[in-house]
Amino acid sequence: MHAHSTNAGFSLLELMIVVSITAILAAVAIPSFRTVILDSKRTTTVNDLMASLQLARGEAAKLGQPVVVCPSNSGGTACINSTSWSGGWLMYANTDTTEPPALENTDRILQLAAAVSSDIVITSSVSSFVFRPFGGRNTNGNFKFCDPRGSGHAKSIIVNTSGRARLSDVSSSGSALTCS
Repeated sequence: MHAHSTNAGFSLLELMIVVSITAILAAVAIPSFRTVILDSKRTTTVNDLMASLQLARGEAAKLGQPVVVCPSNSGGTACINSTSWSGGWLMYANTDTTEPPALENTDRILQLAAAVSSDIVITSSVSSFVFRPFGGRNTNGNFKFCDPRGSGHAKSIIVNTSGRARLSDVSSSGSALTCS
């Protein structure tokens, strides 16, 4: 008696069915992954800037001198006069208390934040925020965070004159956020 062996494996039809199902699942899952990635990048950026603003407010009170948060140049050595904050920002203690504050050699840099993900665009209504100690009037304004998905996914940070920063889904006037 001869033992008859057959090759075990997949038929072409079975293989085509598996590849088709895999392609359908990938087509459904990939857009969801993109949404998760963009949400994560935006949330991280919002949280980083919010933490910097809260730190600046606290440092102004602790040090008893104005603390400035401003968009930084590419080297992180100076503030730039811009409402675009996507290139990063820096925080410094304005030790000489010049008005308006300007970063000088005598000032101490407290924090330097690197440029954000290229998917995230940060714009602000002002080019710097000054947090003053002991209840002094602070710079008020807002930030807008946009990504490739557009206005429906935008977030905002609103800073009031007491220096308190809060997260919002609308602009400081209450209107919908728009990304262009």
